[in-house]
Order: sequence, then C-alpha cells, then structure tokens
Amino acid sequence: MTSITGVPGPAGGVLPRLRPRTMCPLTITDTPSGTISRSRPPNTVAYTCIRAACSIAWVKSTSTSPNIAVTVRFSGTTQRPSRRAGPKIPVITRPPSSRTGCADGTARSTVSSASSPSVRAEKARWTRSACSSAVSRPSLIASPSIATTRSRSASDARKSRGDDRGLMDPNLSCAGRCGMPASAVRAGVGCTGRAGTCYPWGMTDGAIESVLDRTSQDEIRLVRFLYADHGGIVRGKAAGTTRLRERMASGIGHTVAMMAMSMLDQLQPVAGMGPVGEVRIVPDPDTFVVLPYAPGAGAMLADLVKPGGSPWEACPRTFLKQAIAELARAGYAMQAAFEPEFTVGHRESSPTTPAIPDRLVPIDDSLCYSATGFHQGHDFAMELVGAMEAQGLEVEHYYPELGHGQHELSVRHASALRAADNHVLYRETVRGVAFRHGLWASLAPKPIPDQPGNGTHLHASLTELAADGTPGGRNAFADPADRNGLSRVGYHFIGGLLAHLPALVALTCGSVNSYRRLAPQMWASAYTCYGMDNREAAIRICSPLRGDPGSSVNLELKPSDSSANPYLALGAFIYAGLDGIRGKLDPGEAVNVDPATLSDAERAAGNTHRLPASLNAALQALAADEMIMSLLGPLRSTAYLAVKRSEAAHFATSTDPYYECFQHFTKI
Repeated sequence: MTSITGVPGPAGGVLPRLRPRTMCPLTITDTPSGTISRSRPPNTVAYTCIRAACSIAWVKSTSTSPNIAVTVRFSGTTQRPSRRAGPKIPVITRPPSSRTGCADGTARSTVSSASSPSVRAEKARWTRSACSSAVSRPSLIASPSIATTRSRSASDARKSRGDDRGLMDPNLSCAGRCGMPASAVRAGVGCTGRAGTCYPWGMTDGAIESVLDRTSQDEIRLVRFLYADHGGIVRGKAAGTTRLRERMASGIGHTVAMMAMSMLDQLQPVAGMGPVGEVRIVPDPDTFVVLPYAPGAGAMLADLVKPGGSPWEACPRTFLKQAIAELARAGYAMQAAFEPEFTVGHRESSPTTPAIPDRLVPIDDSLCYSATGFHQGHDFAMELVGAMEAQGLEVEHYYPELGHGQHELSVRHASALRAADNHVLYRETVRGVAFRHGLWASLAPKPIPDQPGNGTHLHASLTELAADGTPGGRNAFADPADRNGLSRVGYHFIGGLLAHLPALVALTCGSVNSYRRLAPQMWASAYTCYGMDNREAAIRICSPLRGDPGSSVNLELKPSDSSANPYLALGAFIYAGLDGIRGKLDPGEAVNVDPATLSDAERAAGNTHRLPASLNAALQALAADEMIMSLLGPLRSTAYLAVKRSEAAHFATSTDPYYECFQHFTKI
C-alpha cells in the first residue's frame, strides 16, 4: 500500500484499526470488479471486497492539503479516488449485490456526508459486521487491569494472548505463491498476503488494538520485540508505546548481519549478512505479554521480515511455521512442550586471581527432589511461578533436581509455534526473576563443570486434523492395542527421528557446552535408540497417564537443551518425524535397557550408534544430511554452520572448562 507521497505504508499493508475522528467529506468510487474506494482527504478509507469476505484498511495521508488526491494500492489494484471535496456530496445508496462480500448478504447502508450520523453508523457497522475482515478476529481484550501484574491468573493471561493466533477464515485457503492449504491455516498458521507474497502471520487490527489496550491498562512504556539467533541467544529491540502502533505494522529496522553473530558477539563472514542490508523485526501481536519481572515493560515474539514484507530466508520462526504448514498438509497438528532445567546461584569472582573467570556458585547443595531443596529455593520458586502464570504459561510441575542449585519447572504443552514462543518467554523469565533477587540463573547445558547438566527435553504428540481441517482430533500416536501404547504413525515418526538424529542434535544441542552433558550414563542420552520409559534412550515413549490413555501418549527427545534456537530445533524435529511417516521408516526394536551396558556387537545388531560427541561432529552430520540442509535453505544453513563452527573453534583453544562454562552460564 502506498501513500500519496509514494512512500510505502506499513509492512505488508497491515494497517491500524479505523478510529472515530472528525472526518472530511466522503467520495465513493465503484468499479465493475466490485471494488469500492472511498476517499476523504486527507484521510482515506479503502474497502476492498471479495466474494468470501471484506478487508478494511486505514490509510492516513501524510499531506496536510485538504484537496490532494490519494492513491491507494491494494492487492495489485490501483484506485484513484475523486479529488472532489466539499460539503455537498450526494447521498449514494448501494443496492444488494452478490459482489458485496458481506457474509450475511445484506446491502450496505446509505452514505451521506461525513458529518452525517448514517456515515458514522455505517463505519461502526463495517468494523463490527460479518464484512469487517477476511481474518477472524477473536476478542483479545484483556480483563480489567488489577493492582499487580503478578496477581493475574493464568487463565486471564492466556485470554489476553488469545486462544489461537489470529487464524484466517476456515473456509479460505491461500491463493498466493506459497500454496498454503486451508488445513495449514486451521492448524495454527495464519496466512496474509504481503507484497505479493503469502506469509504465515497473525497480524490483525483487532490484535493490534488488544496490545495497545494492554499497554495503556498496565502502564507499559517499552515493548521488547524478541527473536532467537543462530547462537541460541535471545536478542531484540524495544519500541516506545507512543509509536507502538506504527512499529508493530512496520517493524523495527535491523541489520542482516546479526544472524551471522556468534554467542560471543563475533561476526562471521556470511554472504548476504554483512554491513549492507536490513530486515525488520516484526512482532506477532498475539504473543504480547506484560513482563512481571521488568516493571513498565512488555514483550512480543517477532519474525525477521524483508523491508517489502515477505519472510526473510534466515528467519528461524518462519522455518518453524513452514514445518507446521507441511505437517498440516499431511493431516496433522502438533502439541509440544519444552521441559527445561536450570541452575540458580551467585556469580562470584576469584578474590585472589582476577584472571580466573567468574563462577556460578549454587544457592544450595540439596539432594534430588529433597524437601530441603524446596525450602531453600521457595521464595525464588514462588515468584517464578507467579511470573510464568502472569504471562499465560501454565505451570504443571516444579521440583529440585539432581544438581546443586538445579531446578526443573515444566509448563503445559501447546501448539508447536506457541510451544517455541513459550520457551523463549520461559528462558527470559527464569533469568529475569533471578536478577531481581540478586541471583544468576542459567539454562546452559553445563554451567558448572562438576555438576549435572541442564537438559530441555522436548515432548511432542501429533493430533489428527478433523475432516474440516481443524485440529483437536484423535492423538495420532496412541494405540491401546500396542504393547507400548504407540501407533504405527508414532513408530514411523520415531524412525524418521532416528534416521536424522546425528544431524538433528546439531540443532537441538547447539553449543560446545552441550556435549559435556551428552555422555553415556548421564541420563542425557548418548545413543541412537528409543525405548519405553527409557531415560537413557534418545527417544523415550512416555507411558500414558492413568485415566487419560488416549491423549497423554507422547514422545520425548532427550538430546535437547536450551542453547538451541527453539524454532530451528522444533522445526527440524517436525521435518525429521514427517519424513519417517511419509517413508514408513521402521525404527527397529525398542531398547529397554541402558544402551551403554550393551556390547558393541549388541548395539550394532540393534542399529544403535553413538551420537556425535562434539559440536564439530554434529555439524559434520548436519552438513551431510541433504534433507535437513535443503529445508534450512542456503542462507540459513550457511549462516548456522558458520556461526557454530566459529564457536567450536574458539573454545577449542581453551583447556580451562571453567572458561567455557562461564561463557555459557552468563549468556544462556
């Protein structure tokens, strides 16, 4: 969409909601194609109607001239409204038409001058009626503000984020170049045409209004637009709320070079990720949360988008959306949850030798699951639970873990995209709450060399899409008749994971530090095998819960930690499992013993092999996996390998494990 000055409008033509104000006279232009352009200098309302639904866009002219013509470009059609202005505009009545685009088939109301009550009534009707948008707009308005953010219930927070992500009309499928089917749209990936490109998105004017309402109610001054980079670091920029509407639509400018930056802030030479070129950090409004550990601040998860509005080839969140869409084409939706562990302690330096790196000293030395650990971590844990619930993350379990100062808090599963978003929020919340207590919390795989490491096990199950393409059907992994309770689809999914697992761990265990944890008999998994409730197997079939055998069957990926980019990790996990389903790959027999106790011959007979023992070995496996490399694409795969190889080379020069652990616990 282009303004009268020729300057492009907000990215993708996503425009703010129509707001009542003093209006200039209205001019209407009708065309044989069914498009109606209505101009009112200097503000223009353009209604573009199609047979299935109507979309509404608001274009604010940058000119102060009362009579200048406004050119509106929408979906490739240019309408030049009349320059006619003045108080004497005849009443125009549009009769009922099959091309009106109204879902209820009713005629549009009479239009008179801008000051007429009938115009105001019609404007309200357009924003409320079945014609108002091609995108379904569930109410996302939060409940009335209350005294403290922390006291918000989890259900209120979930309502404020919306039950779904701005899904499109379920009767529509994408007609653009992406060819996204209606089943993908209904599975949780919206699709909005941006600059001629079909882009999975949840940006609706209703969602924008919800964010603005929340920032006003909760007195938010800054909103962080967050993304995860190839180094596994959560980065972003913040927008002030006075211009938040514009920044949500346009995004915040960002150099392309940041996706070639390592976790050590060392820029790698990657073609297309140098000093020239920009992307936009464009937030998903349905992910908005108030940050209870950062008073006055909110956050949204964001995509990296080209200036023209189309997805950038190196955007990790887009990679996951594409995997979800591919899964929907096969007739499935995914429910997933990351299950992180983290270590809480004090960051202390050496009083005698300043050159020695700082170390993380745990807050306790309690035993695994011990009541002492509950007591010593109580204040921190209770504030953490409150902060999670305030952001709509439903806490399921909490307990002290095996390591000193180590804790585990699990949150409820969600649709795949939301699960990855939740993990980013989780990471930031754990660290943010700790900082406010004067502590350090780390989700790094091995923050303390001589203590157990932190995993982030990935749990997932598939749900069959219903006949109308909506998720919520039968658990595709469940089969009560099977001895493990797992269906053939589940076994084939495991077959795909095992086939690609050596490459997959380069994405799910994405740091040098990860491989201090991935060792035999560490309960972290070190071999390519699966088993029923086997916590030394790479893939565990989780036994169903009593009373819920049909829906609680799920798979757990053990070699996974929080140094990974969750969007790349979960996206590759989906693609690998889907490859197994399509190829009907046989995973072989389950290994229901510790694979480290088997002889080499026994492991070879069961096709059980050692997983990569270092990041470099995992990257070699990734580079050799043609399917995953092809799905990542040239730019993303090149950048990822460059970033990770640079990190491996950096830490290879150090013989001090505390230096490596310091660099990881301070950043992850």
